[in-house]
Amino acid sequence: MPDRLENGACFGSGAQREQPSGTGVVTVGPLRHTRFVPKMAGIDHDALDALLRKQQLVVSRAQAADCGVTPAALQYRIRPGGPWQRLLPGVYLAVTGTPTPAQREIAALVYAGPGSVMTGLAALRRHGVRMPDGSHIAVLVPARRPRVSRAFVSALPTTRMPERICYEGAVQFTLPPRAVADAARELTSFRAVRAVMADTVQRGLCRVDGLGEELRRGPVRNSAWLRRALARVSGLS
Repeated sequence: MPDRLENGACFGSGAQREQPSGTGVVTVGPLRHTRFVPKMAGIDHDALDALLRKQQLVVSRAQAADCGVTPAALQYRIRPGGPWQRLLPGVYLAVTGTPTPAQREIAALVYAGPGSVMTGLAALRRHGVRMPDGSHIAVLVPARRPRVSRAFVSALPTTRMPERICYEGAVQFTLPPRAVADAARELTSFRAVRAVMADTVQRGLCRVDGLGEELRRGPVRNSAWLRRALARVSGLS
């Protein structure tokens, strides 16, 4: 039976829904890991081209090597005036110029590694919630495989990786309740937390009880503003 995303609740498997912003189709399903093509002698241009299409011209050093790109060939591509550029340690963009928001998101996930999931404010933007453009992208990574935050990536080690997430192309991101809970830890004022939570609920992306469940399951640290906002919405204060 097909899945559907209804008021922030997921049912079945393989859900699809149209992005509110009309940017594409979002698929909801279990967290999956990226498999790379095996290493081979010489550059496999077909494999490299397919990977670059899939990841909107973003590629890691390891992925390039799996397609046969040698360290010398990689350095030649990212030389001053070359056709590629470095976005993050070990992550490159196979075009010059300013990366798009989507390319930054993909780069953040590629840097964080297999199984990483975008969350917080960046994930809410993917869900169509009106958010100011942010300089940082929050990414959940398994606690057993911590990653250092670099440049525009805020790596968040956690023992509570989400079992179900959303996919849109090469970007995987948390469902609205988890995104709101993590966004509340990024924001710098109670007013901002309350506004984000209210907008998400009013858009029908999640329910108050879903946020309450996420709050109960999540860490207590830095959750005071979200608890306060939920209490007000629920008429408890």
